Amino acid sequence: MMSYTRRVRHLTISGFQEHVSTHIYFSISRFCNHIMFPKLRTLRIPWLTNMHRDNHNALYLAPSPVLSSFYMGGIMQEVEVIAASVISQTLLEATSLNELHLSGKLSNLTLKLLAELPRLRILRLEMTNTWFTSDLLVECSNLKRLRTLEISLDDQSRITPLYISPVTFDYLQNFILKGSTGNICNLLSCLQFCCLDNLSLDFSSESTVPRIQTCISRCSKLGIIPSIISFRIAQLANPEVTPVSLETTISTIFRKNLTHLDIPVFYLTESVIRTCLQDCKNLEILKLSCHQVPPDGNGLSLYDLQIFADMFKKLKKLHVSLASLMENIGEKELLQKAIEDPWAWLGHNLEELVVLPISTIPLQLFYATYNYTYKEAIIASHYLDALFPRLINLSLPHVSDAWEDEVKALFKACQVARKRELLKAESDRRFCLRH
Repeated sequence: MMSYTRRVRHLTISGFQEHVSTHIYFSISRFCNHIMFPKLRTLRIPWLTNMHRDNHNALYLAPSPVLSSFYMGGIMQEVEVIAASVISQTLLEATSLNELHLSGKLSNLTLKLLAELPRLRILRLEMTNTWFTSDLLVECSNLKRLRTLEISLDDQSRITPLYISPVTFDYLQNFILKGSTGNICNLLSCLQFCCLDNLSLDFSSESTVPRIQTCISRCSKLGIIPSIISFRIAQLANPEVTPVSLETTISTIFRKNLTHLDIPVFYLTESVIRTCLQDCKNLEILKLSCHQVPPDGNGLSLYDLQIFADMFKKLKKLHVSLASLMENIGEKELLQKAIEDPWAWLGHNLEELVVLPISTIPLQLFYATYNYTYKEAIIASHYLDALFPRLINLSLPHVSDAWEDEVKALFKACQVARKRELLKAESDRRFCLRH
């Protein structure tokens, strides 16, 4: 057994419901001198509460002196004492631990152990139904080697703003905040930064534009607007009254450094995209879901995807609401003409495309594609392959199932044919070089 466990570098313990007696764990502990995996680098325990109670003994044998990354999830009140004990044991064994990820209902019993991690560089805390205190922020700020901090708070978690001087992070470079606008605003009111490089804001529950603007205003006062690289709004509470406010909010972000943008918008047109996002040249992930079609009734169509290809050269993932695909003869002709354009075949590096519906007319794409024929599938697949030849994931979840299957099959055939041509061209080139 030891000849095997010495070779283990990464270990995940999950769903361990089988009963193993305490006596067996005691015998193994004596045999391996309390360290079962001496060269273990990564330890993951995704759901602590799913383990049989007696199998918690196995967790004390897992940490090694060279462990660098530790994740424990599913920490609930009934097992937090076990979690704290395992973390304490890990801290004793893993003196070089530099990444810690905890998830669940956390209290000071667990969180106070962070003070014993002077070498920690990455800390991720996903908290459910947790009362977040300023003491934890002070503990984190005292970790001089900490460079990345992620704090995620669900809707049941609470944080009280500080009424003393804010906690200053002198060395933190990357800060990720996830939660409601209230919790994020309260957290930002407690903090100051000296050298923050990257800030990610994820408003993960129903939000209002005024509260989002308050959070951005706080970022502005802290001088960290240029650090925002990721900005996500999961859901707006009242999208029907926020078109101007939302665009104003986005315009306040220092967009040149933005790499991830995921927001709901009132409607999309080419003009809106070029006006609001013209400076977002470094976007890698863009997700735009629309509330309704523009006042003139002409939203984006399949042909308009070239706008994103033209504007965002670094884009890897695109999720966007389309009002239509090809609703008339003119749009079909535009698509066919684009396919015939040799410059289109230079292609874009997009890897994932998801076509979303307009939220106020969710069945529009389904009804439109229900009567589409194989001809429309050929046009759509060839256009997408010409525009995004490196596409890996294509999803059209709100169109007719039969038509989506046809498009995907034809798109895959286009990719196979093009790869075959590229291989043949490369083979011919090598033959010419040899002769």
